Amino acid sequence: MNPYDVKLKENYKRVIKIVQSSQVIITAINTPYIMEYNGRYKDYAGIDEIEHVITMSLLNNDKDKLILFVPIKCEKYTRTPTERDNMLKKIAEVFDKSIRLHSNPAYKDRLAIAFMPIHTVGNARFSR
Repeated sequence: MNPYDVKLKENYKRVIKIVQSSQVIITAINTPYIMEYNGRYKDYAGIDEIEHVITMSLLNNDKDKLILFVPIKCEKYTRTPTERDNMLKKIAEVFDKSIRLHSNPAYKDRLAIAFMPIHTVGNARFSR
């Protein structure tokens, strides 16, 4: 195993330990990676890594958790209720593995999941 792989594995263990001790898990989602070009670039969003950390942090852990999925750079996808619903649906599809944990009897009573889109000033329109 090369030194880079060892360091990466150590970093994952450290992050999982931090997430295990946290009550709230905030998952920032780079929305354009998921939404543009039919999700062609979703691999760049780190979804598999995020879901791995979430899943591993819940194992052998009896603490209540709140997972916030926070789409960022999402102004383009929230202009209308229909566009917003489409964005949330696609995010739910991409993070299906983590969201399904809520229905798992082992986690159901101690896991809450919410979506909280964040608008940045990058798409603000000034009138003057």
